[in-house]
Amino acid sequence: MNILPGRAADPEANNLTDSKSAAFYDEIADYQISGRYDSGGEMSMQAAINQPVKIFFLLSAFLFVWTASVCAQGNIHLGRVQLTAGLKYAGEYNDNIFRDADDEESDYIHIVTPSLKLLYPGTNPGNYVQAKYNVDIARYDDYSDTDYEDHRLFGGFGYRSPAGIYLMADDAYQNTADPYGSENTYNDGVQTERWNNTFNTTAGYDFANTYTVEAYARHFVERYDKNVDKYQDRTRITAGGMALYRFNDIQILGELRAAVVEYDEQNDDIDGWDDNNSQDHTLTEALLGFRFQPGGKIVGNAKIGYQTVSFENNEDKNGNKYDDDPQIIGEADLEYFLSEQTTFNLFGGRSLNMSVTADNADDVSSSYMNTYGGVGVTQKIMSRFSVNVEYERNVEDYLDVSSGNDDKLLIANTLRGGLDYDINDWLDAGLIFSYKDKKSDTNQYDDDEYTVTQYGFFIELTY
Repeated sequence: MNILPGRAADPEANNLTDSKSAAFYDEIADYQISGRYDSGGEMSMQAAINQPVKIFFLLSAFLFVWTASVCAQGNIHLGRVQLTAGLKYAGEYNDNIFRDADDEESDYIHIVTPSLKLLYPGTNPGNYVQAKYNVDIARYDDYSDTDYEDHRLFGGFGYRSPAGIYLMADDAYQNTADPYGSENTYNDGVQTERWNNTFNTTAGYDFANTYTVEAYARHFVERYDKNVDKYQDRTRITAGGMALYRFNDIQILGELRAAVVEYDEQNDDIDGWDDNNSQDHTLTEALLGFRFQPGGKIVGNAKIGYQTVSFENNEDKNGNKYDDDPQIIGEADLEYFLSEQTTFNLFGGRSLNMSVTADNADDVSSSYMNTYGGVGVTQKIMSRFSVNVEYERNVEDYLDVSSGNDDKLLIANTLRGGLDYDINDWLDAGLIFSYKDKKSDTNQYDDDEYTVTQYGFFIELTY
């Protein structure tokens, strides 16, 4: 499904389930891993034409398309190495770029995304080496102070032996700046500049194509460039294991995992934080679920489990009590192929997220349970057109609201849609639309409410 262009999700959310936070990996590691984007975009077209940077974007896209139309006849190969180059332009109108409850400001956003991917497939299935780089270059017509660039670099390899042993390792780096108005800026009025890096390793063994055991580890680090944001710096180390049993076209699985999370700068006495109130914690999870094998009418996975969290301290810097109560968690993403033309998608999940308290938001709690679910449908029309529609409902239930404040519950309903046209093997274009309505259940948190409508178009070339 093609959805609105914009910010890649945090590749390491503050939960272990990694449900809808894996959009970053979906995009850059499509050979190995299988997101979702959400962005923050009024002006006249004449104003856009008068800006040299917009002219550069448009001319670059035109020249690239024209060049490819002349010479693109197939993939680029350097021996066994497959080289894929791409360029995407997306124009998006956004009627509330700051996601403000009352003072809504609109803008038109231009996003150019060049990309380059190298893939070396091994002689045996499951063996590969790959690398990819892409960058979102976003320019706003009116609010240029919120322009951003989002750089993403990925590399990894996989090995599978005839005996059933497999190994995988990858590293993903992101350097970005969240524009003011995105959910990650915490309303401080400036761009949130940050970088993160995630290193993954996986080892497993298949027994006679019936049983599988797997162990994995992940090291995630995120750092913020400005002192005003450094209280969000964190390091996470995750380890886990999984066992699967194949029964016909279904894999039954059990999984155990744990993570240690440390907020590095909070423990160094920054902005009122210290080692007596930092958000340092340990997560443990146990899950049961199943996977449907590719090739059938249903493809995907579903898990449900139990989560415990142990905070090293009793309360945060504003006196909000940390909640150690165990929680039911889960995740699901299923596709049902009704026919060759029609596909239904069902997804949902529940997980713990951390909400870092900002200076100007003393009533914000330290954590919340994020519960989401939705359904979508993709319909092919003839051979090259497809229409997609998706609805998602998201509930943020804050656990640790400070004394004297009402319980905080935020509910967001989002409708997305698009029209995709596969012009040929190397050129794709489409229309995109999204509407989001976020509400609070009490008047005390009206400032968290907003509605935002986004629509636009894209053209993407792959050579």
